[in-house]
Amino acid sequence: MELGGLMRSATSENGAGRRDSRESRGPLPNRTLLWGGVLLLAAALSQAAHFAVYPLLPWQYRVTYLPGALIPSLVLAALIVFAVGVRGGGSVVGKSIVGRVALIGFGICHAYAGWFDFLRLPLSEPLAHGLIVAPVLGSGLLIVSVIVIAWRGALPGLWRYVPALIAAALFARFWHALTVSQDVITFISIDASVIIAQLLLGSLSLFLSLRVAKLENSRSST
Repeated sequence: MELGGLMRSATSENGAGRRDSRESRGPLPNRTLLWGGVLLLAAALSQAAHFAVYPLLPWQYRVTYLPGALIPSLVLAALIVFAVGVRGGGSVVGKSIVGRVALIGFGICHAYAGWFDFLRLPLSEPLAHGLIVAPVLGSGLLIVSVIVIAWRGALPGLWRYVPALIAAALFARFWHALTVSQDVITFISIDASVIIAQLLLGSLSLFLSLRVAKLENSRSST
């Protein structure tokens, strides 16, 4: 009898520990994943369409900087949704303030150059220093973001580590381009790698949104 009681006590403590861990990570971000994934897929598909159409445009239409500002802004909007959450859904970084700041900061760094060109700001402006700072700072903020998602994030199970793996693959691709091969084809393939990463993350978000919704429905039915 005592052994059975100890086993039941240990099981209940483990269940309570899992619930406490789940509560410390925040609610499952169902709607956040849905809308963030839609925005991220929209950005990736828009970028792919722009690359496909750009060589076919007349010269006078190639100098427009609007797509270079709007498409990164879609990524920024997706990251804001992921960081802050939407009504009825939590953040992908759980309750981590550092993770939220890192995600939004990375989105701003990602969109900085596009808006700098779109606003036709001269390179003599002090803001031009941001063209050098933004890529370096953005890389650091991306690393912080995926670490927080993997460590304290609200994504279910081992899915929390997938953004870190995709980011690691991107860093490896950039490193190879900068140190091994520096030709035009290589840099075009970097843009393609970024689009593929966005497609993977957007698709993953939609998949996890459906999975989380199914999990919540099963819990509510029981």
